[in-house]
Amino acid sequence: MGKFYTINRSKEWKLEHNGVEVLCQYVPYYEFIENLNQNGIKPTELPVMPVNYIVMSYDLDSITKYAVVGKARDQVFLTTKVPEDGWDSLIKDCNNQASGGKPSKMRSRFSIALEKAEERAYSWVEEKVPNAKPNVWTMDISGYSKEAQDKFINKVHFSMEGEYGYNKDYIEQIQLTPREKEIINKILNYEYYWEQR
Repeated sequence: MGKFYTINRSKEWKLEHNGVEVLCQYVPYYEFIENLNQNGIKPTELPVMPVNYIVMSYDLDSITKYAVVGKARDQVFLTTKVPEDGWDSLIKDCNNQASGGKPSKMRSRFSIALEKAEERAYSWVEEKVPNAKPNVWTMDISGYSKEAQDKFINKVHFSMEGEYGYNKDYIEQIQLTPREKEIINKILNYEYYWEQR
């Protein structure tokens, strides 16, 4: 990872986010900033606002470094790459690892879009179709009537294609996992993509 200005190596851990090493230090943020300043470095605040953190960048040995500095927790996460899934995800993942958890896996845009499309479809079907009570937590809508299942797939199709842009041409132009490709093809063909019981 290269050199970062470390105040106390006994209070530092190596973590990982999206396969990129993240160094975690427990040090008051003002001490971290003072340490940088003492070494001739004035960090730049980035225009992002995670709650209780300041994200900064600075150059060291011709490499841009990033520091996610916790104002209230005396915690600093250091990395050399902007996380593709956002700073909040890096903070959450690293805090989980610091508490003994494993590194999280980055979710795909497809999985997030599908989750949002399903949430909307559940709400719509519950409101419009009498006695349609799915188990949202397990994606079990096999207990729906055929009418409710058809309305559900129509709503998911509308969201995935119309709102999120997953049409037949687009899905051939991007990388999807085999499972995601199978699901979106079924959705675009108005086929049930959930397990039938």
